[in-house]
Amino acid sequence: MNWLNRGIQEKILRVLSDNYPNCLKATKVYNSLFPSSSLPITSNIPVDKQGLGLALTLGCEIQSQHLATLQSDEFQYFLKNIYYLEESGLIEITSIDSLHKNFDCKINHKGIDFLTDDGGLSAILGVVTVKLHSDTIQALIAAKIDQAEISDSEKSWLKKELGKIKDTALSTLTENAINAIPAATLITLLKKFVGL
Repeated sequence: MNWLNRGIQEKILRVLSDNYPNCLKATKVYNSLFPSSSLPITSNIPVDKQGLGLALTLGCEIQSQHLATLQSDEFQYFLKNIYYLEESGLIEITSIDSLHKNFDCKINHKGIDFLTDDGGLSAILGVVTVKLHSDTIQALIAAKIDQAEISDSEKSWLKKELGKIKDTALSTLTENAINAIPAATLITLLKKFVGL
């Protein structure tokens, strides 16, 4: 998958972000990223030729050079990265031409948030609350009781009493258990969890 290029993807997003909320043609984004790849518009028509013939000839040359750009390998890699960004939900594509090679595209709020260091509004609005049900907490504590180096009768008694604890008391027990963990132990566990 040698066409996947994070650097190009970031540049595409930045160009579109600079033009937000407006749409840009894919070829315009491409030309801003790869100005040396844009074919120069040249003409062999003598300067003294005027009028419709000049306009038609220049139009044909521009169209021919435009098609050559659209068919280049570099432009195809660029297009694949554009489509990847669209499928990832970071940009929107509209007004696709019949060749599916030149279209309007624009960055959306997810793309802008992706570019920001703090994750943007998505990070602020997307707060996730994790709730552990009392039966889950009881199962976790029961597993710890089973691991403890105490007699089987004591384990049995503690698990039986654990089942009698109401949700509010269980919540307090859990909070106290977390608070009882030494900070150094918590940091060690956290580092292990994040792979440090």
